[in-house]
Amino acid sequence: MTAIRSIFEVARRDFLQRARNKMFLIATALVVLAILGGGLLVATQVGDQPAIDIGHVGTPTTALPGVLEAVAEYFELDYQLHEFESREAAEAALRDGDIAVAIDGRTVVWEQETSSLTNAMVTTALQELERQDTIEALGLSSDAVTQLLSPAPPAVETLEEPDPDRAVRQGAATAGTAVLLASILMLGQFVLLGVLEEKSNRVAEVVLSRVRPIELLAGKVIGIGLLGLVQLLVFAAAALALVSMIDRADLPNLSEVGLSVILSVVGWYMLAYAFYSVLYAAAGSLVSRQEDVQGVGWIPMIGLVPAYLLAISAPQNPDLLIIKIGSMLPALAPVVMPARYAAGDAALWEVGVAILVTAASTYLVILFAARVYRGGILSTGRTTLRDAYRRASV
Repeated sequence: MTAIRSIFEVARRDFLQRARNKMFLIATALVVLAILGGGLLVATQVGDQPAIDIGHVGTPTTALPGVLEAVAEYFELDYQLHEFESREAAEAALRDGDIAVAIDGRTVVWEQETSSLTNAMVTTALQELERQDTIEALGLSSDAVTQLLSPAPPAVETLEEPDPDRAVRQGAATAGTAVLLASILMLGQFVLLGVLEEKSNRVAEVVLSRVRPIELLAGKVIGIGLLGLVQLLVFAAAALALVSMIDRADLPNLSEVGLSVILSVVGWYMLAYAFYSVLYAAAGSLVSRQEDVQGVGWIPMIGLVPAYLLAISAPQNPDLLIIKIGSMLPALAPVVMPARYAAGDAALWEVGVAILVTAASTYLVILFAARVYRGGILSTGRTTLRDAYRRASV
């Protein structure tokens, strides 16, 4: 059997075995539902606000509806004004939840807690009425009133053009980083546990009678990696479907931003998975019992934990030196750089350098991990990293 054929058979076996895993299927389905359901819920919450029911004790002045209309338009809110014959009737409507707030003359009445947005709207309207009454009492001319209330605004200059999509990209960067890291952690555990299972039940001995250790390692990493890629594409399809369902006039480039983030996450996933999966495989070859997994599972976490901490801070703090340096380091770049790039804070040359450094380092890590794997896969009991590395040369 040729090396390519051996790798293909091992990859196919691991792909199908893990793809049939119920926990994997359930987890994938739950994430898809979370993307669609959670995204639509957020979009609904930040979308059009329901009309605010405002009560008024007695017949409102002729000026109040016009002032409320102008203020509501400024705050981009809708409202309905309800008249009550007495303060007691308005308070009863407040307690029953029929209205959000009541106006009694120049007094604003709440049931218990105030809404900052509604409070700002009602307070601004009453202040405007008070201002109009004062202007009328002073007998000022319309020109004087205009000059007093609407002075010429100052000139505004910006050194750089504002980016209207920055907030969207920051949110997409955070979500993409979380999905990327979750995929690496889950699939890395698949690799680690798969190596451990084959070693503990002696399946590895049977397989290694027909294929070389490097072929077994390559097939396992490729098979589970392809499964992870399929899973990411499913998540990407769900995200794009969500984007297509959200119709927001203030987010005109949402589809373009979402697609660019998805492509970035998928591309970096392949580099990140190649880097960390072989470390998980090498770690799994050092132990023979399930109880010892925690003792070696920390090895890949040395890079993943700081990478995640830097990645979640990158969109809000792009100029921090530690984040810029972290996005160039091989163990951190696959997680930190996509967060920086998705948020629009990384130049193309920085992305290119990070890719080259990560690819070169991945090659060296594969050589090291393959040797550890070769020295540890057939050992009995727990093996130290140094012993496995030395045994491979014998």
